[in-house]
Amino acid sequence: MVGRFSIDLLRLEYRGFEGRPYVKTVMCFPGQSLVDVYDDVLVSYPVGMDYVPADHLHHSSGRRLDLNVFRLVSLSDPRLPDVYGDDIVSIMERAAEDLKAAVGRHFISFEGDTYSQAAFPTWLVDPVLNQVRLESPVFSCAPDRDLLKFGVSRLEDACAYLAAINAAPAAVAQVVGSVSAVDPAYDDRNDAAQICIAANAYLGEILDRLILDMPGPLVSAWRDLREIETIVQAGEAWRASGVVAHLLGLMDHAEASGCVDPRKAGARWTNLRTRLVSVEGVMPSLYESLGGHRP
Repeated sequence: MVGRFSIDLLRLEYRGFEGRPYVKTVMCFPGQSLVDVYDDVLVSYPVGMDYVPADHLHHSSGRRLDLNVFRLVSLSDPRLPDVYGDDIVSIMERAAEDLKAAVGRHFISFEGDTYSQAAFPTWLVDPVLNQVRLESPVFSCAPDRDLLKFGVSRLEDACAYLAAINAAPAAVAQVVGSVSAVDPAYDDRNDAAQICIAANAYLGEILDRLILDMPGPLVSAWRDLREIETIVQAGEAWRASGVVAHLLGLMDHAEASGCVDPRKAGARWTNLRTRLVSVEGVMPSLYESLGGHRP
């Protein structure tokens, strides 16, 4: 067991396999054996169209399916080559192998139970309810393009952030949910990357207008910030820590240039600065003269 969490009445138990965490799911497969999935019975489809199971509403390409056009066929049907061409059997066999490989990456069976690959829960800061609550990725209601989430091992930091952004905390924050066990080696969440993703959503268009006047170190940070989601998808989330170190400089530059008035910028601007300074410990950096005065 690499993780055990309680969220209200929900109990989440994670097992580790090949370096990835899997959570128990109610989904079942034929005979509880993944190798039997779609071994022979497959979906017929026009040549050139992406293969999908019959009960899915979309192709892997994202195109919507009209299920009335599809029917189940068997690889052993002697009429297949006449209907679809001589290559159809090998095409469908490759599709079946691809499907089983994809299923095998996302599901495992252990002692009769099925587990689905899933990230660990996160701590969600809710200033309205004065709560820090554990949130399952399955039932996530706040996107990761938000500053209100923290990794499962950062409860104290989440509570500190709530206290910092809550203008009038009437009482100690209520913690909802608990962590019984966690193996940090299986927690692949990178909070620095998520902060950068949120900052890009808030700052990106503003910073694009200021690029010509930025000091050199900020130009590099701006470029990585604008490409942060691509960087994370490429498996290089570690680069985000270097961008976070320059976020205050980027915000200071936007303020000093007169593009942003911090008194009118709103809660998201203030909350981002608060998280960087009060929780993440980012220190302001000194750059060359910006050619202007801070408002």
